[in-house]
Order: sequence, then C-alpha cells, then structure tokens
Amino acid sequence: MKIPVRQLPHLSSIAYDYFYHFDKIREFFAGDFRDTAAFFEQADKVRDRKLPRKQVADLLQELNVSYGCGDQTIANIHKLKQENTCAIVTGQQTGLFSGPLYTIFKALTAVKLAESLNENNSGFFVPVFWLASDDHDFKEINHIKLLDKKNRIKKISYQGHSPAAKIPVSDIAFSKEISSCIQQLDHLMHDSEFKPEILTKLAAAYQPGRSVSDAFARWMTTLFKAYGLIFIDGTHPALKSLGRDVFYTEADQDSPSTQCALDTSKKLAQNNYKTQIHLRQGILNLFLVETERHTIRFANDICTLKGQNKAFKKEELLQRIEKHPQTLSPNVLLRPLYQDAL
Repeated sequence: MKIPVRQLPHLSSIAYDYFYHFDKIREFFAGDFRDTAAFFEQADKVRDRKLPRKQVADLLQELNVSYGCGDQTIANIHKLKQENTCAIVTGQQTGLFSGPLYTIFKALTAVKLAESLNENNSGFFVPVFWLASDDHDFKEINHIKLLDKKNRIKKISYQGHSPAAKIPVSDIAFSKEISSCIQQLDHLMHDSEFKPEILTKLAAAYQPGRSVSDAFARWMTTLFKAYGLIFIDGTHPALKSLGRDVFYTEADQDSPSTQCALDTSKKLAQNNYKTQIHLRQGILNLFLVETERHTIRFANDICTLKGQNKAFKKEELLQRIEKHPQTLSPNVLLRPLYQDAL
C-alpha cells in the first residue's frame, strides 16, 4: 500500500520536504529512508555500542509471553541476544482498541522493513513496537473514530477515568464500562464474516480490571502474532533500571537534551521550518511519578515540582534515580534516548 502523501491535509513543510526534497533537510536526519545503505550504516553504529542485550531480551520474553505471543516472536527475541542483530523500532501511545489506523501501519512498516533488510544478509533485523505507556494524556487515547453502517464518522469514547489526573496509562485499569464500548462497536460496525471473531478477541484483550497498556499490547499481539513483532513496555521497573543512566545524565547535567533540541530548533527556524517541539530552559525532560506525573523544574541545584510547593536538592533527585529509577518517566523528547539505550 502506498499512501499519497502530497494529498494529506495539514502537512507541514518539513514533512513534505522529508518525502519530496530530502536534500533540503538532510542535515537534520541520520539518513534518507529511501537509501538502503543508510540503514546498514546505522546498524553498524548500533552494533559498535555496548547494549544490555541479554537482560533486555529476558524481560522481553517475560512481557511477550504474558501478552500471548507466538513462536516467531520468541525466536526474534532470542536473536536480539546476538551481537549482529538490530531492532527496527516503531511505537505508539497505548489506548482504546489500538487507536488510529496509522498504529497498524506503523507496526506493519516495522515488520516489512525488517523483512526487507534481512534479505541483504547483513546481520539480522527484528521488528519491535514500543508501548508508550508512560504517557498520561488520557484525552488522546480514550477514543476511536470509525465509519458506521451508513458510512458516517462516529466516535466511541471510554469515560471510566478522569482525564484531569496525570496518571500514566500503564496504571489505569479499565472498569466495566469497557464492555459498553465493545457493544457500541458491535452496533456500529458493518456485518461481515470477520466481525464475530474480531469482537470476541477484542473483548478477550480489553477486559475490566486490565490496564490500558496491557489490553492494548494483548490486542496488538493478537493482530501480529504470526509476524514475530516484539512488544516492549518502557514502564517496566527492570527496564528503567537498565536505562537509568539516561535519566541520571539529564538531571546531573541540567538537561543537555533541551539544549540540543533548542540548538536544532534554531537551525530549523533559519531554514524557515516551524519549531517541532516547544521547550523551555530550566525544565527537565523527566517527570517524577508519585501516582501522577510531575514536571521537574531546576535552578541553582534546587528542584521543584510544577504546581506543588515542594523543593529538594539536585543531589536528592540523583539519589532517587540511582535507587528508584521506576519513579521517573521520560517525556516525549527523552523517550527516544531511553529507548535507544535499551
């Protein structure tokens, strides 16, 4: 399937140039996605890094077995322990019924890209889907839109949780209302020979009492069971222990990621592109998680939590990262660095 990008509405100039005038933005990317050699060059860089392969693979097996994965996924997880294996990583926020259709396209792209690169006999590549279950924007993930039997756009929303609370979706459990959402889906969907099986399997994944991220992972595993797609939940405490150095550097060096992003934003502006992410000095790209996620501000080695009358020394935060990294959560900017560290 080829999506006609030129026809997509609200396409930003940088996205347009990424597809059609890559030379104009080449300096902002590691390589051209149309150039197979660029993938292999990146793979060589990854293989030169020291990665916690065995520890991550063991955790991935535990997670994916709990989601109900197939033999091909287990085989791909075992391959990740080998030095010549690289991961093709995509991901999405975890939410209701796998969310927007592009979630499926993302997963399929990772699967097909891994298959394509494996045909070149330059090491091995496996597809990995990052479950963005640290996210707390419930309004973004509590609904889907679909065409009903009369081809009208309809919205199904899960209202069993208050979007005001900044709680990671990995800590939000579905109530009995999720069954009502499945009933609405049954009522709106076109009848077909596939419909009963889809609804049965969807209900098996999205059960009352199950977390949003766990239900999402189980449903996506059902869809991709035959393709060897590996799912990784970055909120797992053991994974945060393995990736704590990323959190430590962010706090210890007063957010070097922010400075890099600001420098890049300045270059983008000089090339007439809009800022891609809005950042401010004095804020870490880390949240402190105490049931809810709290933005961390810093100044003169003193940290404060946004919206709270609470202050503590930077050294206390560094000690917390060392001893309890599971209580920290990367934001959208730091998450890729945490992901790559694993």
